[in-house]
Amino acid sequence: MSRRYALSYAAYGEFRSFTLIFVSLSGERIDNIRREIQDLPQNLVGYYRFATFDAAMGDFLGPIWKSRLISDTMDYSLVR
Repeated sequence: MSRRYALSYAAYGEFRSFTLIFVSLSGERIDNIRREIQDLPQNLVGYYRFATFDAAMGDFLGPIWKSRLISDTMDYSLVR
């Protein structure tokens, strides 16, 4: 929330945001993690993405990524 990462990594380019990706071997593990982190700040929901290893190896940038919200059933791309 402080955007301190922009200062920390300024030598590598301009950073306006970041996405923390989680890759797991199973969808069950992803669901468990999503349930456990429900109490994190709501304004940070868009910074998290989850996918299985197989899906990530098949289409890493494509619409395979789940949001942090367990109630969100959409799949998202890493790029727009």
